[in-house]
Amino acid sequence: MIKKIRFKLFKLDSKGMTLIEVLIALAVLSIALLAMAMTSLSVIRGNATNDMVTQAATVAQDKMEELKNIPFNNLNSGNDTAGDYTRQWVVTNISATLRQITLTVSWPNRQGGTSTFTVDTLRSE
Repeated sequence: MIKKIRFKLFKLDSKGMTLIEVLIALAVLSIALLAMAMTSLSVIRGNATNDMVTQAATVAQDKMEELKNIPFNNLNSGNDTAGDYTRQWVVTNISATLRQITLTVSWPNRQGGTSTFTVDTLRSE
């Protein structure tokens, strides 16, 4: 006959948890809450970065629309600012009837450096 061995976590006659058990439970809970807080902080930072990239894309699109409405022969390289964003565009003559426009939007990032967003397009006469 096989005997079953049972391990008891708590004694049947115990009246509650010991101080060690409470401290271990608090330590495990603290580690779990800290991990959740760190994850939340990462998500918040990621959302802020994505917000800035989205704004840069909008600023780039606005400038491309402006450049699209300039007469073909008056299209020149240049730069300007829109809030915290600096826009620089370079117009390259591909042929007599075709030009390439490269638009770069840059802005200061949270790490103290500069982030950029670049868009290229071709424009014909």
